[in-house]
Amino acid sequence: MKIAICAEKEADRTQIRDLVMEYGITASIPVEPIVFMSAGQLCERMEEWKNISVVFLDISGEREIGLSAAGRIKKMYPQLHVILITACLNDALEGYKVKASGFLLKNDLHNTIKNCLHELLAEEKGHGIKLHFSFVEGEIELELSRIIYIETEGHRNVFHLAETQYHLYKKLDALEEELKAYGFMRIHRSFLVNLWYVERINSYMLDLSNGEELTVPKARYAYVKQEFARYKNV
Repeated sequence: MKIAICAEKEADRTQIRDLVMEYGITASIPVEPIVFMSAGQLCERMEEWKNISVVFLDISGEREIGLSAAGRIKKMYPQLHVILITACLNDALEGYKVKASGFLLKNDLHNTIKNCLHELLAEEKGHGIKLHFSFVEGEIELELSRIIYIETEGHRNVFHLAETQYHLYKKLDALEEELKAYGFMRIHRSFLVNLWYVERINSYMLDLSNGEELTVPKARYAYVKQEFARYKNV
């Protein structure tokens, strides 16, 4: 996950970078911060970093330049999340005009950056992302957010969706490796679950939002509870 950080002062850049790295370690997500010293430099070099996911842009020291840069970036890359860091919430109105994705107060970054990243990541994980699968039913490009869970059944895996099922001859280990970055967790040797659909975990049972219940083995229960809590509350 590439994250651009733009702040006029070195101390501010360092603080934001450290908080971003701390989030990556806590959430077990590879994070690559890319630091810029000014809004102008950020705009000039955006073409080099088309795969940036989030931009943290500190406008507390150069408000007008920062807002202008945010507007230019959103115009060039409408899907990019631009988060403005400001010393005053009054800047929020101007930020909305340039279609910023959010606002963080500069004096509260320790409490807000990780929550901001968690919400953005939850939004991104599997939502709008599609992968191609060679199902028994045919070649299908499937949006990951539609998959509730995957279950091993004999020599094939069953993809459980709200409205249908698909079948795939592929090892669950390989699917786990492919999908774990998008919020899927192995709760059992035969089950790979999309955490987005998990309501709660209690008494070795995992409750899904579609009303189904899956058993969590005792040996994996503590791990599954820990990972679910991390997914929900990082």
